[in-house]
Amino acid sequence: MSLPASFLAPAENHGCFSGCFGHDARFEVCLNAHRPASEVFSVYCKDCTRFRIGILHSLLPPGASAPWLADTVTAHLRRRRGFAWSISGYHAVGPGFWLSAAYYSQCGLFLLNGARSRSVGRDLDLLLLAFQYGVATATHARMTDATAYIVQDCYVDFSTAPGILRSPQDFYASPQCSFRPRRGSQRITVAEFQPVALQAASGSGAVNSPPFVSPATAGPTPQSSLPSVCPVCQAEICERPLFTGSYFGCLCNP
Repeated sequence: MSLPASFLAPAENHGCFSGCFGHDARFEVCLNAHRPASEVFSVYCKDCTRFRIGILHSLLPPGASAPWLADTVTAHLRRRRGFAWSISGYHAVGPGFWLSAAYYSQCGLFLLNGARSRSVGRDLDLLLLAFQYGVATATHARMTDATAYIVQDCYVDFSTAPGILRSPQDFYASPQCSFRPRRGSQRITVAEFQPVALQAASGSGAVNSPPFVSPATAGPTPQSSLPSVCPVCQAEICERPLFTGSYFGCLCNP
């Protein structure tokens, strides 16, 4: 039994990139004043933790549980977005860190966001910690080598499904990716794993890539020079909520 399209559509149209969902506690809702309350399962986006969707238990297959629902939605979005794997949330191993990550195995691209764990390291540092402590599995001998990556700051919005990606350039040229903030977008780090990315780019005939920083070297992971902090108020330039709507910017002129 597949999940109803009307339930999956909001999850598919949610812009956070990893597509990983967790489950809330079950609850009951009154849908009809003359009938008993109906049991509802709900799941939430593990990237932003704010977006939630729910479904009547009666619309799920027999024996379905809230964890099953969260896993099924996550697996559906991985397939839809073309990820080999994706993770999101707080990982209570090693120093403990928060990381959302997804991997395009066909072109060697990791999408990373560890903004909640800056005290632990940059996004690539957190990916290497994920490999070190078994949160994610390195599928190539050099995936634990920081010098095998080139990193780039991007803004992404996955409210629409990406097309077929054969090379890193396909991703950078896709509607999901931008090098400047856009309403509804999310700032991430794109880490190109060079042993796979270069082979994919060569095979697809891609010749031009966006400007990158130098390959990672020992010490803190380098990041691109894309402006992210206001020089006046020192606040991050990002999407910020208002009482009604939101805006992109710092704290100077909301």
